This record gives sequence, C-alpha cells and structure tokens, in this order.
Amino acid sequence: MKIIEQNSIFVVIDDFLLTEHLQALQLQLAFTEYEFIHSKKWVKAWRPEDGNPLIGPEFSFKNNQGVKVKQPKEFPTNKPIDELISKIMEIKGLIEPVVGCVDVNWVEMLLRPYIYPVGTGLGWHEDGQIYSGAFIYYCHPKWHATWGGELMIIEKSHQPSFKPEFGKVKISPKMDIETFTGQLGPEFGWHSRDSTILEEGIGRFILPKPNRIVFLNGQNSHCIKPVTQAAGNNYRCSIAGAFNAIK
Repeated sequence: MKIIEQNSIFVVIDDFLLTEHLQALQLQLAFTEYEFIHSKKWVKAWRPEDGNPLIGPEFSFKNNQGVKVKQPKEFPTNKPIDELISKIMEIKGLIEPVVGCVDVNWVEMLLRPYIYPVGTGLGWHEDGQIYSGAFIYYCHPKWHATWGGELMIIEKSHQPSFKPEFGKVKISPKMDIETFTGQLGPEFGWHSRDSTILEEGIGRFILPKPNRIVFLNGQNSHCIKPVTQAAGNNYRCSIAGAFNAIK
C-alpha cells in the first residue's frame, strides 16, 4: 500500500490490495450479474449525455452488527469483496479527515461495481447531501493514459444553492406548499454548480490506475470523464462506495 497524495479534499492510495486479493475480486466481478443503469428508469445522477454504464449489486457494511438481521449482501459476505471492505476499515483513521469518523459522521458504507464502456462517464456532482464522503476503487486489469475515465475534482468546495432534503423540494413559501419527491432531473439553471466551477476553473485529475483507491469528501464537485474510443473493448471497472451520513 502506497499513499500517493493526502489532503483535505481527497486521499489517493496505490497497490491497495495484495495481488491475490485483487485477482480474486476481479474474478468475483467477472461472474457478477450487471444491468444497464437506465434499464428500468432514468437514474438522474447520470445525465442522458453520460451514456449508459452498467451497474452491479449493492453491498454494505454496517458498524452496528447485530442490531438487526444481516442481509445477504451485507458484510461479511464470504466473498472476495470482503477483503476490500476490511482493508478500508483498517485505515479508517487515515481517511477520517476526508470522509468522516464512523459512528460520528457515518454509520453505513454502501458499495457496488460499475462498468464504463467507451463513451460513458458521469457529470459534475457532489456527494454531501446524503453522504459524508465517498470512494472509488479501480479493479480493471490494465489502463492507459489515453483511455479517458479520469476522475476530475474541483479544488473549491461547493455548497449547492438548490438543496433538496432527501428528495423533497418546496417550490416557494409564497405558494401553497407543494412538494415533489424523487431525484432532481434537469437542473434548468437552478443550480450554482456551473458558475462555481467556471469562476476559478482549477482542479485536479486522477487517472484510474488498477488497484488504486480514491477517497473523497462530500463537498467538492467531481466528475468522471468519458472513456475514449482508444480504450476499444477495455472497460473502466470500479467499485464505488459512499459513507451514509448521520443526520
């Protein structure tokens, strides 16, 4: 394990898993069932122009084991993904300044595999509305610098001007209280994110190197650049996770 960079916005660690654990996890993911992310409905975190990546089943880690009946995909699963979860918990002190402290800032870790073929990505967003932080673990066998899929992070933190609280949005106090539920779709200029990003226009990019993990705080805008045509039939395969914030 090698710490590449550590600051208040993100932590980057290379060689996160032992080779045999990485290979076992890759084998598990190869036999995992996936579906296209918009196969049932529009998942609005991905805009239509982001393409249609593939998504696998959700796994979870809860620090309050024994409070309720353990679910089938809740740690421990007796599958290779347990090693990734265990390793993250081993370094919880290292990542606390970025993602928060278990039982203080978060109580549950959610994670699932994603596959990004050529032309797919994820637009600018923040995780701080629901999550105290997030992570991305890259588990594809190889990656080239020309294949895209970079994680882009804006250095200036952003607090959205339009804040749906757990999916509920009040339109105006002057109107009869009308509430919409569900995820916000096209933002129609309500969001200050674009002007905030353009104001300074400075950020960092992180290449999706195999066996690299990146931990992010919830306040800084970030995106995944589309995988380029140069990648051919090589897919950006990652496990993305989030730390459920305590409200």
